[in-house]
Amino acid sequence: MTVAIAFNQDSSLPLHQLEALGSSIMQFFQGASFVVCRGYGHHYCPAAEILEIERQSDYKAQLAVMVDALLAKNPTYLVSVGGDGLASYIASQIVRRKAEVILLGIAAGTANVGPIVSCTPEEFANLEPSDLEVVSIDGVAVSDDSGFLGVGCNDVILGNTFLGTENGVCCNLSVEELLLHDARVPIQV
Repeated sequence: MTVAIAFNQDSSLPLHQLEALGSSIMQFFQGASFVVCRGYGHHYCPAAEILEIERQSDYKAQLAVMVDALLAKNPTYLVSVGGDGLASYIASQIVRRKAEVILLGIAAGTANVGPIVSCTPEEFANLEPSDLEVVSIDGVAVSDDSGFLGVGCNDVILGNTFLGTENGVCCNLSVEELLLHDARVPIQV
């Protein structure tokens, strides 16, 4: 069995907690092989195969390249350590690629809402593999004239801001700056 792991680069959790979570994931799936992309948690998963991916100029494209590299290893599980934003991007790429993989979301983001962020790090630490139950969840596929944009599993937001963490502070961030300039810019609403 192969387990792919993706940590949010901007997680609000302290470093020691992220390191402990990486160890917990590897202990939980004991006997599996692990794969992680450089820059997405490779420091927290020392026994994992580290994949090198090409840097993209845009945030969504970068996440797509990361998820594609992980999916190319045909994992049984893809563990998302972040919030509902990262998990939604990962879920969208899984749908886009029609991949057969089980997504497990561990909350380490700003809001951590929705059905694909399954448990907190503390809850995960107390789980046994026999506690996992694979279920299907509904999502809303969002498309425009250019085609498939993504899947909304908790909500689909049509607006110019999103909730995020910047320098350890929860704030509204500019969607335009993220998409056009790959910059996380706080704005007042």
